[in-house]
Amino acid sequence: MCVNKSRIVEIAKDLIKYKSLTGTEKDIGEYVSGFFESIGVEYGIYEKEKGRPNIIASLGHGEKTITFNGHLDVVPIADESIWETDPFSAELKGNRLFGRGAFDMKGSCAVMMHIAEILAKEKLNGNLQIQLVSDEEKGAEFGTRHIIELIKKGKIKKPDCVIIGEGSDLKIRNGERGILVFDVKFKGRAAHTAKARSDAINAIVLASKAVLAIDREIDKFHPEIGSPVISVNMISGGKVKNQVPGECVITVDRRTIPGETKETVLAEIGQQIDRVLGKESYEILNTLYGPA
Repeated sequence: MCVNKSRIVEIAKDLIKYKSLTGTEKDIGEYVSGFFESIGVEYGIYEKEKGRPNIIASLGHGEKTITFNGHLDVVPIADESIWETDPFSAELKGNRLFGRGAFDMKGSCAVMMHIAEILAKEKLNGNLQIQLVSDEEKGAEFGTRHIIELIKKGKIKKPDCVIIGEGSDLKIRNGERGILVFDVKFKGRAAHTAKARSDAINAIVLASKAVLAIDREIDKFHPEIGSPVISVNMISGGKVKNQVPGECVITVDRRTIPGETKETVLAEIGQQIDRVLGKESYEILNTLYGPA
């Protein structure tokens, strides 16, 4: 059996039609499991949390193992009105497939599944492992990180080589940025709007000063990965229209490069905020970290 582009598109369409937002991967996981079942490929399902499946298919036997890793979850649709197609209908126009996750990364997952289809009856001199996981978009705690934990415990075979099919403009890359997501809570003093200039400290104003201090280009560079990236992606503050907010929370997504750690980055963020606010006016909470 040779590589069949039409078959890859067919599988990709099936995957895209599942609205597998992070945290809702159960149904697409059942489809993937059924796929491997139908072609006679051995597979296992590994869940750190029920309904968050990681499917690992295994072909061949031998000392060395090559692993393909892809994620089945996708991010939400920011504004469906600007889409020319239904994001979850998977429409082919010319040589392009349109749908949420077509690029990131259900197209690549479809290729991996088709490879399994091709090699299902072959006698491989080695082991091919295909990992299709949950939770990549929110830090991988229930996905690839869980698999790594199981590898360390000896419950899953450690691969000799891992190939990840994320979009890379067809360039081979041997690393990726790390992730550090955290909240910053700003503490002001609530009061009626009539007292805004006398008794109140507006927490949203404090947050806005901090956002301007930290949301900027970062003067660092790594030859394989490029520069770090930071973005303030969420903000929440205020309870009623006629009250100065006493609390405001922002959520920051900072992508790191090799050489940076959780501690060094948070120290930098703290220094930047300290230049415009006092230390007592904020605290950093709820950190989620994965190194580059």
